[in-house]
Amino acid sequence: MEQRVLVTVKDAICFMENLGEILASQTLHPSIEKPMLDGQAEPPPDRNPSYVAAEESGRRLARAVLESMDAIKLDAVVYPSWNSPPH
Repeated sequence: MEQRVLVTVKDAICFMENLGEILASQTLHPSIEKPMLDGQAEPPPDRNPSYVAAEESGRRLARAVLESMDAIKLDAVVYPSWNSPPH
């Protein structure tokens, strides 16, 4: 059973080269079709004002963190990236 599912998914999606082909295949689950269509309507990242602004914001944040670390001679910051209590 699992092998058949993997072959079906591989045949349906893995050989498509772009989002347009994936949308045209009509193999998407209905719950993700609208976000995929919305994504296709967006301009490429280098011409998307929201993406460009987010990239610049990320660079400013990284620069500020590194400058702050240098100022207090801090070599590392430990920040939890996962909030999952031990079992």
